[in-house]
Amino acid sequence: MKDDALISTLQRKAGAGRPRPEPTASSIEGLFRKAVAQAADDLDQLVATLERFGESQGSLADLLNDLPDTTLLMTLQAPDGRRGLAMVDIQLVTALVEHLTTARIVPQAATPRRPTRTDAVMVSDFLDRMLCHFDRTHGLLVDAPPVTGFRFATVLAEPRMIQMALADTGYRAYRLRIDLGRGARAGEVLLAFPLESTQSGRQPGTVDADWQDALSEAVMRAEVPVRAVLHRVMVPLTDISEWAVDHLLELPSDSLTFVELEGMDGRVAATVKLGQIGGMRAIRIGAPEALANRRSTSQLARSSDSERFTAKPGRQ
Repeated sequence: MKDDALISTLQRKAGAGRPRPEPTASSIEGLFRKAVAQAADDLDQLVATLERFGESQGSLADLLNDLPDTTLLMTLQAPDGRRGLAMVDIQLVTALVEHLTTARIVPQAATPRRPTRTDAVMVSDFLDRMLCHFDRTHGLLVDAPPVTGFRFATVLAEPRMIQMALADTGYRAYRLRIDLGRGARAGEVLLAFPLESTQSGRQPGTVDADWQDALSEAVMRAEVPVRAVLHRVMVPLTDISEWAVDHLLELPSDSLTFVELEGMDGRVAATVKLGQIGGMRAIRIGAPEALANRRSTSQLARSSDSERFTAKPGRQ
């Protein structure tokens, strides 16, 4: 027998070329593999498989290295107050959203974008189901790590909020690459759980003063877009099509006195009055009572106009 034939025979006997054996249910990878499939099946029988699994330990800073801006960031919380982290890439986010909204996954890479809170709501459903199925079999492990009981808590708008939301301690991280829809799309989720069984010895429900101050500072520095509305009027589309540059619109006289400030949800937060201070444009925010009074006056005016318009002329 030639040398190359002998080597080939020995390789076959050693198992070369055979598929890697599936992880057993008595391993962390095996539990996650089963939990991923069960959680996906709960979502209108979505087919999902765990393609790749990785386990590591490190600090919070290690988890944030080379973090893409398109990553969906969500905190996880256990009943004892411990906080963890879930980082989901945009490919997995988009695939789950497509399945839950259209019942199909487009078999191509998703366009990079910033995740929204709507994305977080849909992804958190899958995430909580997966963690729930994982918890049910976690007790089968020998020397099981304390990574149970965690569920979705909040969405983090940007990576810098992670340092304020989580304790600066060691974390056990599991990286899962998940295939959805039988090869239609694959994406990754990284789950990070604190190594310590309790948060620095604090009792459940207590809040660290430094963390609370840092969170308060971040919230107060956050930008909140608002819209200033002078007046609203219903105009036929045919009239708008005839508008041109320098077209003038007539506004009520009180439109400068009572300007409404709206949030992004369309709700009126306050009324303001336009003016000047020291030659600079300025606004004065009115009290909530002013807003209520104006609404009552506006409703009364609309009611009077309606009565005037619909009233029938009496006999002379």
